[in-house]
Amino acid sequence: MKSTNTPVRLWDYAWQYVSEVRSLTAMKHMYLDGSTPFEKVCGYRPDISEFIMFSWYEFVWYFTAQDNERNQLGRGLVRLLI
Repeated sequence: MKSTNTPVRLWDYAWQYVSEVRSLTAMKHMYLDGSTPFEKVCGYRPDISEFIMFSWYEFVWYFTAQDNERNQLGRGLVRLLI
């Protein structure tokens, strides 16, 4: 969170992001059998493309509803599955 200069008010989102990544990551655990916790509970392999394409609190270009011609620079949070 320090390397991305995340404001303190967003740290709750950062912890939620870390929890999502951990639940979508395979671990060596005797009950998981090499699968992810999400896969073990839901029965199917999760889509992790949003976590691969974007990192936590990175710069993004976006359009506003008022001005579709000009894009603006901002910081984006990864949409969480919860």
